[in-house]
Amino acid sequence: MVQHEVHKWSRPSPGWIKLNTDAVVDQQRGVACSGIVARDETGAFMSAKCRRYDHLVEPAVIELLACRDVMLFARQQAWQNIEVEMDRQVVVCAWDRTVDDRSLCG
Repeated sequence: MVQHEVHKWSRPSPGWIKLNTDAVVDQQRGVACSGIVARDETGAFMSAKCRRYDHLVEPAVIELLACRDVMLFARQQAWQNIEVEMDRQVVVCAWDRTVDDRSLCG
């Protein structure tokens, strides 16, 4: 039996926007998708975006692309004060400048 931790969404700090991103992979079809949802400090929906990736099936790679996509999306919207939330610890560690191993990043 697989157990999943349930996390309650928390609002961003006042004046900030929270961008939640996640990705899913269908290895049989060779396709993956990432999604982004933006909410303001009250939790109100602001915007969303999704993207399809063909011929990519490595979950860590898709999560890294989702992380890149969320940064590009924030820049396109001219949002400066953002909090990014994702559930892939490997990517979070790879993004952290204090971690020396960036092998997932290329």
